[in-house]
Amino acid sequence: MICGGFKLVDKQMQYFWHFVEDVYSTFDENRAENLVKRGLVLKGVELVQIVDIREVVSRFCMDNPGKQIDLLNVDVEGLDLQVISVFPFDLIHPHLICIEEWDNPLNKRTELREFLESKGYALEGYSGISSIYTFIGNQTE
Repeated sequence: MICGGFKLVDKQMQYFWHFVEDVYSTFDENRAENLVKRGLVLKGVELVQIVDIREVVSRFCMDNPGKQIDLLNVDVEGLDLQVISVFPFDLIHPHLICIEEWDNPLNKRTELREFLESKGYALEGYSGISSIYTFIGNQTE
């Protein structure tokens, strides 16, 4: 488990807006401002360390040759598509991906669903705000 943020920009630290209702906490300043305008209570803003996901996964692959990632749980407070889009699928394909998706991908094709399908994943289910995808292999290879 990584308690921090994944690097989407060239920074070492990033602000995190923590709301009383934790489900709304986010790294996205615009989202935080909109939530405050809607009346949600901001608990605080903190500066947290962010890491490069490619670096973390590369280290895992080097330290554990032949090992796979069984489950990748992506819960990054509204930046899920941005984070999964920089995941190094060229190094490893997690068997299952559980990822926050506010729009139900069973009802409509989402950008996140289309991205994961392009990486060889199939939607298996949706529960609450989390989607489950299974790696079935790249269909274009």
